[in-house]
Amino acid sequence: KTTLAVQLLRELLATRRQHEDEPVPVLVSVSGWDTETFPRLQDWLATRLAQDYPALRAAQLGPDIPKTLAARGLILPVLDGLDELPQPAQAAVVAALNRSLSGDDQLILTSRTTEYSRAIETAGHVLTSAVVIEARPLDPTVVANYLQRCLPRRPGPTWEQILADLRTVPASHLGPAAAL
Repeated sequence: KTTLAVQLLRELLATRRQHEDEPVPVLVSVSGWDTETFPRLQDWLATRLAQDYPALRAAQLGPDIPKTLAARGLILPVLDGLDELPQPAQAAVVAALNRSLSGDDQLILTSRTTEYSRAIETAGHVLTSAVVIEARPLDPTVVANYLQRCLPRRPGPTWEQILADLRTVPASHLGPAAAL
């Protein structure tokens, strides 16, 4: 799931010039969010931006730029690892997200399916206006074809063997970790 989040983040950044009015995606581990200290996502995000991005502390930007970026929805938080929190903390994050988000706010939250369902159940309510996307296994032939397009024309014997092996693996042998 972290790899998928990073790939999505990279794609969003790569296409940023075509969507300059969209918020800037920033990957943040949700494990560092203490919802008692920071009951609102924007306050925690502002603190993380100030800590993780020293350039945002430049004097010419002013002391409140991280807070402004987070409060105005100019950051797209990619919150990774809800499932890595203890169950009570998972529910607290879901509740804090619901308190923090308005109709126009956006975020991406990663979690394993079972843990996400448990967090929702423990919280007693769903993540408001959320769209859930679940990674599914890919067909090994599709994976081989994709890799072949990414490789040089003559990839070498090791890659040729990997591609040949992929083309003979039944789809059921690739688990969710291989899904894109």
